[in-house]
Parts: sequence; structure tokens; C-alpha cells
Amino acid sequence: MKDKLKVSYDFVIAGTYDKAQASETLPALNRVLAFPTTIFIGKDGKVKRIHTGFSGPGTGIYYEQFKERFNQMVNECLSEAQ
Repeated sequence: MKDKLKVSYDFVIAGTYDKAQASETLPALNRVLAFPTTIFIGKDGKVKRIHTGFSGPGTGIYYEQFKERFNQMVNECLSEAQ
């Protein structure tokens, strides 16, 4: 995925479908509620936002809102001073 999207930041994959396994892998979270769970981490190493779930293309306006918020959060993290 990193090569395909040509991104320079790290990805953490904590599991594919097992909430208990993902919670064990990420003990700093209270628990993993659903998949996917996206954790936005700033350049300072601090968690900026946690988003759970996904609104797909079939959800219409919710998908557009999801994309807008997701891209805004990524851009905010990338624009942070180091």
C-alpha cells in the first residue's frame, strides 16, 4: 500500500478482523471497537485522532464527508512542524 500510494509515513497493521487481537497489539487503546480503526499520529508522536469505522461509496453524502474529514486530518498531520 505504501508503494502504491507513494507515502513516506509508517503504517501499523494490528490485525485484520479479530478485535481482541488488535486490542492486545494496541494496549494503549481502551479497546478496538470496530474495523477499520484509524489512528492519526502527528509528527510529534502523539495521537491526534482515532476514527472507527468506514463509510463506503454506497453511503452517498456520508462517504463524501468521510473522505473530506480523512484527507483534512492527513493534511494536518503532514503539515505539522517537526
